[in-house]
Amino acid sequence: MDLFLKILTLLIIVCASPGYSFRHKTPASSFRRRDFMERCPLVKPMRSLQLADMMGFWYIIQYYSSSEETAEYKCMKGNLEMSDNKDITMKFTYFFINDPNNELMSGNITWYIPNFNDVSHWIHAEGFYEGVYNTYIIDNCRQDWALIMHCAEKKRSSRYLSALMLSRTPTLGHNVKVFLREKLPQYNIDLDYMFDVYQDDCKEGIGKWNCILWFVLLFI
Repeated sequence: MDLFLKILTLLIIVCASPGYSFRHKTPASSFRRRDFMERCPLVKPMRSLQLADMMGFWYIIQYYSSSEETAEYKCMKGNLEMSDNKDITMKFTYFFINDPNNELMSGNITWYIPNFNDVSHWIHAEGFYEGVYNTYIIDNCRQDWALIMHCAEKKRSSRYLSALMLSRTPTLGHNVKVFLREKLPQYNIDLDYMFDVYQDDCKEGIGKWNCILWFVLLFI
């Protein structure tokens, strides 16, 4: 009995000591970090958004992509249209900055609106995207400018984030750009990688014809 009491007393002392745990504790911060990197950020709905204000032709003035560390694009433009069943499609074009041939690239994205009580949240309708690919309208000013963010939650990797600053004109005032950029860090967007998209030298094939001209001149 004396031996039993001694063992029991020892267990009580050890278990009561600071830092002791019967189970391995994973710091709460690691869970928060994992969740922070894997899940899309919470975005407050834009209750005042009118979908008609988002439709039509846009210049992409700045862009961010969590998978890119250098500016890749120029002359990026997009046109938003809404179908009769309320799906939204953007047809977009762009050039790669370092393409000597200035080959025009194009693509399209289609979204559906999961909840018409929040028309500022769209989900990509294409089935080939891995996980859930969300698009959020962060802010807009009727027919002048808009700020949108894409976020994809993937099963086997960190989330993917991108953002586009849109304008109806090829340029946007400095103060407006600063105002819109300041909205992005709360969504873990690093402004050092929010790049300008220049809207000049946008003639298709100009680089290719320059190469042909130089080739011809070499043999004259």
